[in-house]
Amino acid sequence: MEAAKKEMYFASAARLAPVVKGHKLLRQWEQGNEVCSIYDVNLETLAGKGTVTMSGWHTTDENQLRSGRVIFHTVAFRALMPR
Repeated sequence: MEAAKKEMYFASAARLAPVVKGHKLLRQWEQGNEVCSIYDVNLETLAGKGTVTMSGWHTTDENQLRSGRVIFHTVAFRALMPR
């Protein structure tokens, strides 16, 4: 999913709010205006409970988020999503 505007991003993320039950930051570092985070996300759906490890790579400019990319194992994620 790609979101060109923050409203698009938040609308898409809102669909996950009912199933995300928390997260644990595993590692985070920055280099210049880029920040990378690796974290476990706890999910609970009608299909089951589980954890999916994700990574976020974000670029900032003048204290504003300019871009972000989330990388995760889609098979593990989809296994927890109801069909």
